Amino acid sequence: MKNTKTQPATYALRLRDNAIDRQIVEHRLRYRSELCRRAGIQRSTLHRIERGTQDAGQRFIAGVLAALPDAKFEDLFEVVPAVQS
Repeated sequence: MKNTKTQPATYALRLRDNAIDRQIVEHRLRYRSELCRRAGIQRSTLHRIERGTQDAGQRFIAGVLAALPDAKFEDLFEVVPAVQS
């Protein structure tokens, strides 16, 4: 008999396309590095998360939301199916 169980779907958080760029303009920040300093994150971390080569962890999410007090979680992030390796 064939096993017909399906694997549960797994999901990941992804930074929405151009979300950071829009927030930098809205908050009148001059540089991305200013956002990183306020958020307590490395510029390289922001770059990797924007490119999709690193997942946004709790520290990143909390830091960005704290640095951008008017931003809403759903304006910055979206839930997407996780890439299976």
